[in-house]
Amino acid sequence: MSRPDTEGFSIMDVSTHVLDDPKFLRLAIARPELYADCVVGFIATLARSWSKGRRVAAVEAWPAYRPANPDAIDALIEFRLLDRNGRLPAAWWRAEVVPFLRRRITRRRRLTLLRGFDREAV
Repeated sequence: MSRPDTEGFSIMDVSTHVLDDPKFLRLAIARPELYADCVVGFIATLARSWSKGRRVAAVEAWPAYRPANPDAIDALIEFRLLDRNGRLPAAWWRAEVVPFLRRRITRRRRLTLLRGFDREAV
């Protein structure tokens, strides 16, 4: 069970094949010098979005220990891994993440109710 971090979660669900997306392959071939920064930026944006429970911009999500790379953000946008505002695409977020977040919130509420339930009183 993940612990809440404001509206989002401290644990995200991500496919182990996230970097096998054909968009990443095309990006790696076309812009190999940016690939590492693109991976960092994308994963950071994905993680921060899960953490906040909403889509956040890559510039907001970029790790503090590594300077944001505007060229990498532009490449992520160009290869449609992020939208024109540097966030995860809205259609993907709605289809993949929102239903999962709803299930987690429902489960969290049920577990909270069960913890308060006195089984010996029944």
